[in-house]
Amino acid sequence: MRAKGLLALAVVVVAGLGLAVGQTRSGLERSGDAGHLASLLRTQREWLLVGSAFPFPGADRVFADGLRSRAITLRVLTSSAEVSRWRDWMRLGATVRGHAGSAARSAILVSPGMTILPDPKRGDFIVLSDLETPKVIADRLELAWRYARP
Repeated sequence: MRAKGLLALAVVVVAGLGLAVGQTRSGLERSGDAGHLASLLRTQREWLLVGSAFPFPGADRVFADGLRSRAITLRVLTSSAEVSRWRDWMRLGATVRGHAGSAARSAILVSPGMTILPDPKRGDFIVLSDLETPKVIADRLELAWRYARP
């Protein structure tokens, strides 16, 4: 039952992302530059990573530094089988929860002010930073976070 609920939530989120990318232009940016994406991570205080790995090189360094200095909070929503891989991050202060399901090959990063999504077709990332879309995506993923297990 829980797996079906998370699957349904994922479908809703993906549908919402499709609408968001289709409707948002002023807050839409594409980037394949890991340095630029890492600098964007520093602009937000709270992040939710949904997936089983950091989406681009350098993201792990930004989060490690941010967690050590308490400038960034990181929550990770991954599959239950992957939770143990994040033990070192839990020691740094990240909160990790697992859900029933398989590990994702890519990850998205969500904060109330910004969302970073991989675009595997183009090999880069979509950065949404308008006033409403990241907040809506974050609110939808909060439900999955609440039902996941530590």
